[in-house]
Amino acid sequence: MLRRPLILPLGQYATLEADRPQGGGQDAGTISAAIPAETVQHNGRATPAQLKVQGSVYFQDVVRTLNTGRVRIRLMDGSLLNIGARSQMTIARYDAQSQPTAIELAAGKLRSQVQKLYRQGGSFEVTTQTAVIGVVGTHFIVEAEQRRTRVWCIEGEVRVRNINPAIAGFVLLHAGEFTIVPLGQLPGAATHVSPGVIQTLISLTDASVLAPGTRGKSNAVIAAVSVGAAATAGMAIGRANSATSLLDQAGSILNGATNTLNNANTNSTNA
Repeated sequence: MLRRPLILPLGQYATLEADRPQGGGQDAGTISAAIPAETVQHNGRATPAQLKVQGSVYFQDVVRTLNTGRVRIRLMDGSLLNIGARSQMTIARYDAQSQPTAIELAAGKLRSQVQKLYRQGGSFEVTTQTAVIGVVGTHFIVEAEQRRTRVWCIEGEVRVRNINPAIAGFVLLHAGEFTIVPLGQLPGAATHVSPGVIQTLISLTDASVLAPGTRGKSNAVIAAVSVGAAATAGMAIGRANSATSLLDQAGSILNGATNTLNNANTNSTNA
């Protein structure tokens, strides 16, 4: 659709903003880190676009990551959303002033570091296909699947219930605890998990682990470095396997020689 030119009177000016979704989307935050491959579909646009570090994310945007993609979004209030690989997340509701935030996680992993909510009526909720996770200000991880949701609390407290309001009851998680919410069922009892498990989950949602020297470079360069690193690691593993095979062969030969010597000593003694 052609737009009419903007004509300004002498002495006046206008600010033009690029890459803003149709309808004047409300800013929700910025991309602070990303690992290929990932896309964002702005509200009102038919096709997704490549994410850009320091690029804006808007209310109702859908962020998707592929097999290796990870994204970190810094919301306007300072909260962090860390999206793991093979995930889809939508910022369904956001207002930095009144502090009601609603995130929809259709699939995959999301680690949220939520700023303390001070305003009356402020809320932060993550909704999946089976659960609603509510917090006041905390650090937690959600893994969403079609028929169940897993929730881990890293710091603070996390309130977890089934998405179906007819299923009354909730579980309150404290730091180091975990629960599962199956489709159509109450959340399971809070269960303690080891620090090692928590650390592994954090690493799976960390979008800042880039190869040395790749910060600020294009996704293609980062991907090339990653492939090169993987190839180098593969060659190292192959060499290690070859060395192990040679050691096994040498050990077999040594065992055979030892057996021959023992048999010779036994025959000599019998003679």
